[in-house]
Amino acid sequence: MTTVFVADAHLLGLKDPAQASLVRFVDGLKDVETFILLGDIFDYWVGYNKVVYKEFAPLLASLKRLVDRGTKIVCIEGNHDFLMGSFFTETLGASVYEESTVLDTEGMHIYLAHGDTVKMTTGYLRWRKFARGPYARLLTLLIGSRGVWWLAKRISANSRNKSMKKYQPGSALDMRLREAAKWKIDETGVDAVVMAHSHSPGIYDIHAMGLRAVYANPGAWVDNGRYIEYSYGEFRLKEFGFEEAVISG
Repeated sequence: MTTVFVADAHLLGLKDPAQASLVRFVDGLKDVETFILLGDIFDYWVGYNKVVYKEFAPLLASLKRLVDRGTKIVCIEGNHDFLMGSFFTETLGASVYEESTVLDTEGMHIYLAHGDTVKMTTGYLRWRKFARGPYARLLTLLIGSRGVWWLAKRISANSRNKSMKKYQPGSALDMRLREAAKWKIDETGVDAVVMAHSHSPGIYDIHAMGLRAVYANPGAWVDNGRYIEYSYGEFRLKEFGFEEAVISG
């Protein structure tokens, strides 16, 4: 059986071609044992929100069809999508983790994390606590679903404009994740570490504790449908490719 890893789609809503392509990809998956959503699939998702749910309804429906075909979904929350809510845990029966977990498959122990908590700055740590805390949830109730959607789109756009330079192969962020993977292998003895966040695809041999392990990063789905497929002890970087498409709705 096969495990598929997708991360950093940063879906913007119904008119985003990346959502249309991801729906086609998910609907085409066959004989996939586990589908891993490795964070930042949505450019904004914080708990239940009627506008957000409508904007991402095509993908949510395709994930439900995937579950109905017998695939298990594992969701690692990112820095753009968290407090995933009852649709994921109840409707999809997904296993949702705030920061990390270890996946056991084919005798391999694979550590999974989005990667945003690696060497956090003080400012980001404070923001992360606020965004997941009761005051942020109260704010979303006060300004309503449409207000939250409007605000989130502007915060996300500002974040992307400021941080594009760090999302490059060989960047400081990319190297920090590789170092963190080696440290995690040394600490826990897992066979592999898969993280995202840096938008930097790659599969690397890591030598730790006298053993060979693997660090893998699927890169960003938003970059032409990049993802990782794992089966029979091997990680493979793949690219689905985008077509110009818009979901009507």
